[in-house]
Amino acid sequence: MKRFLSVLFSIVIVLVSTPIIVAAPDYLVKIDPSLQVKLEVLDDDDYINVIAYLTCIDDEIVLNDFSKRYPAEYDCYMNAKYSEQFNSDELIIDGNGKDDMEKSMPIDPIKPSDEDLLLQRAIEIKRSIYKEYYTSSNNDIVCRYCQDSNCIFISNYSPIAILNLTKATLVSMLQDDGVLYVNHFIDSDGISESIESINESLELANMITRADYVRDHYGLTGNGVKIGLIDVDGVPRQDPDYLSSANIIRRQQDHIMNDHPTRIARILVGSDSTGNNDGIVPDATLYCCTAGSKSQFYIATEWLVGECKVNIINFSGGYSVLNDVFANGTYDELSRWVDHIAFEHDVHFVKSAGNYNIYDPTYYITSPGMAYNAITVGGLKPNNSTVVQNYAFPTFSKYQESSSPFNRPEKPNLVAPSSSFWNNQYNDGIGTSFSAPQVTGVIAQLCCYKSALKTQQSTVGAIMAASSAKKIEAVGIGEKGDKFAQSVRVNSNEQISDHEGAGILDAYWARLVAKRNQCWAQTITPSAFPYTKTITIDHTSNTVIRVAIFWLQRSICTDDNHSYGGNSSAPIMPNLILSVYDANDTLIGSSNVNKGNFEIVQFEPSYTGQYKIVISYSGACTNNVRVGIAVW
Repeated sequence: MKRFLSVLFSIVIVLVSTPIIVAAPDYLVKIDPSLQVKLEVLDDDDYINVIAYLTCIDDEIVLNDFSKRYPAEYDCYMNAKYSEQFNSDELIIDGNGKDDMEKSMPIDPIKPSDEDLLLQRAIEIKRSIYKEYYTSSNNDIVCRYCQDSNCIFISNYSPIAILNLTKATLVSMLQDDGVLYVNHFIDSDGISESIESINESLELANMITRADYVRDHYGLTGNGVKIGLIDVDGVPRQDPDYLSSANIIRRQQDHIMNDHPTRIARILVGSDSTGNNDGIVPDATLYCCTAGSKSQFYIATEWLVGECKVNIINFSGGYSVLNDVFANGTYDELSRWVDHIAFEHDVHFVKSAGNYNIYDPTYYITSPGMAYNAITVGGLKPNNSTVVQNYAFPTFSKYQESSSPFNRPEKPNLVAPSSSFWNNQYNDGIGTSFSAPQVTGVIAQLCCYKSALKTQQSTVGAIMAASSAKKIEAVGIGEKGDKFAQSVRVNSNEQISDHEGAGILDAYWARLVAKRNQCWAQTITPSAFPYTKTITIDHTSNTVIRVAIFWLQRSICTDDNHSYGGNSSAPIMPNLILSVYDANDTLIGSSNVNKGNFEIVQFEPSYTGQYKIVISYSGACTNNVRVGIAVW
């Protein structure tokens, strides 16, 4: 008995002296580390704002439903999205005519065909079906834990919700299989990206981008294209001098009218009695709303996508990341969400790069300008000239990405006039707010020209990169022998530079790339790499050739396995490499930026004959990649 008690006493001592290891709750893997730190100091009844990533909708289920309920619209959509209409078996590149404007008289505006109208209807139906599924799924999860008064935003078009919850409720919600990941949501006020007041001249800007020529001589006035305009300051006035005949629709609750959105509207859909100051697409329909804060931006965007059924969204504003302007230039949750909307719902998204000023004293791109699928636009200072050699960069135009170790897009994508031309003064005012709508207008012209481009964001991104060939930072204007100064940061083959990305917007060249079918989209499976395309080039044109690719970031609120894809700073993005070879398989040029989703190779053909475009990748590639390709 004594021996038994001795052994028992020893066991008790061991148990008491050995620390008990308690495993962390499984739900903690669903919390961003920064949120976990905040929760540790909260009581169970303390409230906190969070953004929750929820179960994603299976694309195949939606498309199957689409095909059964609306077979004609489904066929039209799939033909436009995935047809090979821009991808002929034999692609012949002739550089002649790049700068020789076609001698044609102005023509009447082109109206959408029955097929164009059917495609627009198909896009709208597809979105409405997604809305049915997301609304049902999201509400089913959120309503278990959250009252209406605590719901800041529940998405109808993506698997997210922004909620105000107690710590106890959040802990309970995290144990739900429908909740995949949660992060702290910090709202922030919008930043207007203009510097000073302007007068009303558009003539020089249109001459530089040649958007007026494309509008008048080819009838690409925006008929059948729907554009959304989000502004942090208000909605446009119906300016009697320039916007009296414009088709502008304002969201019902937005009553504040402001100069800033009015001027952006003028660039897009304005007109005057002389015709010199007409907007780029005066026959497009412009839907306008206000988003003074980041949370309002989510709501405004879904109004444009769902209720207005827009094809393009222009946002000439921005938000600081985590309420800290010095944290800009990062791939934040708002950029992630924009990528989802653009990819899944066929929306072209155009964002101004941002302005350096006393309220935002950095050169980092403002949110959500770091979205991969967005076209982010920097500024150009023409110095009252149409000659490229006289151009400069305005001191305010932002051009930097974060130094994050994670892959992030190379920004800006291109530049457009932002200063000087507005008041014909040699100053550095105005802002990138007025650069972005010029790119939006040119994309609208392309969608008016070939309505299938409404569904091909990757193709349009490649066209923008290939046709924006004139360079400011280069010694030259996109011709033979152009080089960059040593002080300019160049990321690939001396063709993507820090301030200007691909170069200066050119509507005339963009249309010619589409007209000559020198652009196409290709869905490449991981096993299909390297993708190869043979082209024939006419050497006698005595010009440089530019090959560009642009690929889309997938719907990254969640990954393909319907689970959270990781930290919002580190999305899964394949690193594609663009190479060009001659007929002897000799490498002519390659581009591997390593961060971002567009590449450019510019070269001088040495003979007339076949050349080979090769797209490969480094690192991991586990998903299909939608790649746009353009040659100019």
